[in-house]
Amino acid sequence: MHLNDFEWLRSETLQTNLEYLQIKLITIAVGLPNYQNVVPINYTAIQNLNRFQKLGIIQISNSHLLEYMLRNDTSIKAFICEEGINRCEFEEDINNRTCPNDCKCTLDREDMRFKIECNTSEYHQEIPELPIPIIGNTSLYFNNANLTKLPTSNLYGYSQVKELYLANNQLSHLAIDQLPENLTYLDIRNNSLQSIDKSVLEFLAYRSRVIQILLSGNPWICHCENEHLIIFVQDPANKIVDRKNILCGDVKMGRMTNIFISSICNSLNDMNMIIIGVSFGIIVVIIIVICVITIHYKQLILMWLFERNLCVSCIAQAEPDNDLKYDAFLAFSHQDLEFVEIYVEKLERGPCQYQLYFYHRDWLIGECIPDCILRSIEDSKRIIILLTENFMKSSWGRFEFRCAIQATSTNKYKRLIVIVYPGIDFNDLDIELRNYMKFNTYLTRDDPQFWRKLMFGMPHKEQTVHTCEESSL
Repeated sequence: MHLNDFEWLRSETLQTNLEYLQIKLITIAVGLPNYQNVVPINYTAIQNLNRFQKLGIIQISNSHLLEYMLRNDTSIKAFICEEGINRCEFEEDINNRTCPNDCKCTLDREDMRFKIECNTSEYHQEIPELPIPIIGNTSLYFNNANLTKLPTSNLYGYSQVKELYLANNQLSHLAIDQLPENLTYLDIRNNSLQSIDKSVLEFLAYRSRVIQILLSGNPWICHCENEHLIIFVQDPANKIVDRKNILCGDVKMGRMTNIFISSICNSLNDMNMIIIGVSFGIIVVIIIVICVITIHYKQLILMWLFERNLCVSCIAQAEPDNDLKYDAFLAFSHQDLEFVEIYVEKLERGPCQYQLYFYHRDWLIGECIPDCILRSIEDSKRIIILLTENFMKSSWGRFEFRCAIQATSTNKYKRLIVIVYPGIDFNDLDIELRNYMKFNTYLTRDDPQFWRKLMFGMPHKEQTVHTCEESSL
């Protein structure tokens, strides 16, 4: 074809839609020393070529003509291909970017691969911005470069890469945003990878028809936690070129293709069962300790909750009918009258304001004493006995004690609170009273927690729960 026949390049349709044009410019004036004689013959064709913003390959045998074209039209983005040579040297990309320093960029005309070779580069500690070729599929060679991480797809030119050659580096992690979307080849042999994110494996599996992968030479983890990688490697649908050479980091486990998921995951399950068993045992021991502590310190715990108005509905004691006149009948020997004042002060005049009933103040003169005792016990929710030596020696005291025992045995809501003063010997009691003291709880007057326990033993009146806390102080 004569150069002047390039008039068809004036077509607007071609100039708008054509992205690649390979032209072989035939030498017309080989050996002619006068360059000016050649230019007029080719000028019309060159003008038409200038209309293209993307001229893929110029195969030219006339170096003078090539120099003219590049010098007079910088909009033509070209690979310079000498006739008879398969590789074309790259000049610049569509945005006037050139090949990275210390790298080599060429186009293989047979398979149309645009190769960026930065192997064993000491200049780059990470992948630099890459040129975007007008024509050809980009293949990035970054082997033996001590690379520790990959860039994201936001790096200029990186998203256009279709083949990644990354063998013999120091990569320890591979994320989904570090892989170009149209990747067709991935070589990550001899790095420091132990696992691959599940999202990355899903991406590779999705492109299994078009992508080839090399994974050997990494210290892969072959435990159940890496189950997704093992399944991926063993799946024949995935094009893993070096599948048989992929070894576990633990040399005892051998090839990854020989691993049985059931065996490694069952082992882990056994370990989990041991952990669960030990944890369950510890929980049981803790529960037993809590139960023992709760039983041993039950009363103190209940008092603590009661004083702070916590779980009141759970710890509140069942009470007798609300129409009973008195909260407590205070039984004591007339010789211990001086002890009564402190109970009146704490119980009646304290925050809880319990209503007490005792003979010295509330019985009418001239009434029958046994009737007064029985009526006082019957009309009271609690019977408090101040068990002193004087009370034990008093016949009326022993009578009150027996009547109280009788009343509380027939009415489960009434309670008998016996307060034992220092120096009391139960052997001095009648056998009936002695047996009662043997099989029932009581308060000792010298107990450091005496007033707290007594307050807790009193009727749990709902209106006084919030105010009784101070009385234990």
